[in-house]
Amino acid sequence: IFSNLTLTDNTTGEVLVSSYPYLDSDVKGDINADGKADISDLSLMCLAKIGDAYLDDAQITNCDVNGSGVFDLADVAHFMRYLSGKSETL
Repeated sequence: IFSNLTLTDNTTGEVLVSSYPYLDSDVKGDINADGKADISDLSLMCLAKIGDAYLDDAQITNCDVNGSGVFDLADVAHFMRYLSGKSETL
């Protein structure tokens, strides 16, 4: 299954990435479906929040790492705390 992810340079309008392979993942925080929640997933979350990446519904569900039912900046902050070791659970 492929889901489109488009990364565009806001200054030049140049398309940097036009598609990204995505397979559904059951790992909370695993946005790119590589089986782990890591800095690559946090980067995708941040790009999505600023409007530079499109995520499909399954990816957005995996972005809700704090379990609030919505993907928001609190999820990004929680993920950052997890990756930095300040939170033991995601």
